Amino acid sequence: MFISEIEECRPTMFQLQCLKRLRKQQQDGAGCNEAEIARSLSVNRSTVSRCLKRSVELGILTENGYEFTKKGNEVLEYYLDVEKELIYYFERIGVEKEARYQAVAGMLDAVDIKTIQTICQREKMHLQYENIGQKNLGQMLDDPQENAGVVLPYGTYEVDFSIYRQGRECKRLSMADRGFEKPAKLYVCQKESCLELCIREVTAYSGNNHRMLLHGHLQTIKCKCRDDGLKKLPIENGIVWIPFDEICLESLPNGKITGQIQLTMTCSVGVLHMPESIATLVLRM
Repeated sequence: MFISEIEECRPTMFQLQCLKRLRKQQQDGAGCNEAEIARSLSVNRSTVSRCLKRSVELGILTENGYEFTKKGNEVLEYYLDVEKELIYYFERIGVEKEARYQAVAGMLDAVDIKTIQTICQREKMHLQYENIGQKNLGQMLDDPQENAGVVLPYGTYEVDFSIYRQGRECKRLSMADRGFEKPAKLYVCQKESCLELCIREVTAYSGNNHRMLLHGHLQTIKCKCRDDGLKKLPIENGIVWIPFDEICLESLPNGKITGQIQLTMTCSVGVLHMPESIATLVLRM
């Protein structure tokens, strides 16, 4: 089947759960038991019955016995993969376990599949750069300023980046990642190359119930230099420039270049959310 045909049969999250339970019954050697499916989903049997009949109309199930058609098996496998990727995505960004199912249901029912796949693919891309600096990943480039002109001709480039937390949560994005416009601009010059970041409004929820929405901006930014000192980076008209020679570059086996630098930042959203904290900016070229 073409992907477009599979997407035309897109089930709701509830339909997906019904089909998963129906398949489990059939794998266990039993026939369709609508009452059992209804009990497991805490709904009326008539709700499950309507769901299965709709699946027949879509060509997912046969009319007699509610057996999966070839098309139905492909559709179910496709959307189970989508569900699995979404669950992993929400786990990675820090959504609590008990809230992930609701978040996945909201995405699957309301967001275009291509958008969902783009989001999940972007998260997979983050994984490629989590272990930058490990000896088995790539080769460190000792002089970023010198290598900038070798990697890229002199000029201006748009580059993707992410900002990760430090410590035990280093695989999660920092709140500061939302504080900059993307992509960044990289100016490769003969003398002083730099990375330009544009600051934007940061939003965050406050309180134990996370109902209060706060707004603010990054207020101060410092970068860790190669000599382990800290350099304060001035913010002028909402723009901050990071000297390229302070960014540690690494050449990956696939021919890509990444860079990283530690930033220390404070944010006006509030000290309860972001006092002076350290995060790692990861650059991708």
